[in-house]
Amino acid sequence: MTAPRTSRGSHTAARRRHRRRSRLAYTCALAAGVVLVLVAARAGGTHRPPTQVVAAAVRPPVPSTTTPVPSTTTPVPTTAAPQPWTVLALGDSVPAGTACACTPFPTLYAADVAQLSGRATTSVNLAKPGLTSAGLLTQLSPGTVAAADLAQASVITVTIGANDFAYQPSAQCPQLSCYEAQLAAMRGNVAALLRLIAGARGSRPTAVIILGYWEVWEDGQVGAGRGSDYMKVNDALTAGVNRGLAAVASAGTATYVNLQAAFHPSPGEDDTDLLASDGDHPNAAGHIAIAQALQAVGLPAALRPPAS
Repeated sequence: MTAPRTSRGSHTAARRRHRRRSRLAYTCALAAGVVLVLVAARAGGTHRPPTQVVAAAVRPPVPSTTTPVPSTTTPVPTTAAPQPWTVLALGDSVPAGTACACTPFPTLYAADVAQLSGRATTSVNLAKPGLTSAGLLTQLSPGTVAAADLAQASVITVTIGANDFAYQPSAQCPQLSCYEAQLAAMRGNVAALLRLIAGARGSRPTAVIILGYWEVWEDGQVGAGRGSDYMKVNDALTAGVNRGLAAVASAGTATYVNLQAAFHPSPGEDDTDLLASDGDHPNAAGHIAIAQALQAVGLPAALRPPAS
């Protein structure tokens, strides 16, 4: 009996299945070989030993051969702030500010000195109502507080002399003959005052300013109300007092300031608007006028910096 024939298609399919099985086996074998190599590499001597870190040798420091250069910077000296100037007012009721609820001229002038000089100032007012030139010397006797203030003062204003004189009608005192002795005494006392100041201050720069009077007695409408005889004596005596003060100031190297020009810009001009209601003392406007007259003199020469 004849055996059945196998078809071509069945045979081809069988071969294909065999090849697929062969490729799969190869792939598996290849993978197994790679795994074995890796395992051998890990287990055998083919791995690299860890890297060893070797510390570098430390060399001793080489001493420097460079010579240090000394510093050539010069320290900037510190300059202490200059001490404030004391502006001292001496005199009678005028600098004391009597009959005026205002800032008296010594305080105003101290501020002006600070502005003119660029230096701080302190105002000290020792003026006393009713003080005479002889009384001023007594006030400044050695050992007193006033004498200590005088020794510290760089600027000194002096308003003194009016209280040295009492009114006497011109019929009893023609040509001011009744006042000649008082005028001479006043001049002597003011000269002694300048010597006292010089002794107290020594060689320290000091400015002394002597102020004259617009009138030694009442002025303005109040003075005019006393009559022409009163004003005649008043005008003549004021001129004599101011001449004496100016002469002493010039001889003693002090500065004289004429206040008649401040109160009477033109002869006979009414100065009531510069006076308090008593007609004898300046009001606020009058004190400002006095301070302006002082300011117009400028910084006293004794306190000016030396010319470069």
